[in-house]
Amino acid sequence: MLKRDYDAAPVASTVIERMRHRGQIDHGVLKIIYASRPFPRTAFGVCHDLDPGLRDRIRQAFLSFDDPRSALAAEFKDSRGFVAIDYRRDWAEIRMIQKGTGASYTPDELAELGRQ
Repeated sequence: MLKRDYDAAPVASTVIERMRHRGQIDHGVLKIIYASRPFPRTAFGVCHDLDPGLRDRIRQAFLSFDDPRSALAAEFKDSRGFVAIDYRRDWAEIRMIQKGTGASYTPDELAELGRQ
């Protein structure tokens, strides 16, 4: 997009703002043609069959993480720590976009994208 490799690309608004803050792009360079509702930037999950006690300790470790000196805190200045999300509710927009574009993210398809 910025290098003129593509006419359009999906980009999270938070990524655009971080790039602007770093001076990587100028304001007004990009034309927004669609803006979705906000959704979680990333997620951490655990296997469904993980020992429940271990699963709960992992969850608590993420939810109690609060180190303002961490690389995460430096990268995501507008957030503080991790929050619990509900896949069905919080990523409904992503699934709607995926369905509308016909995108598929199976392990084989993601591996193929990595080889391109």
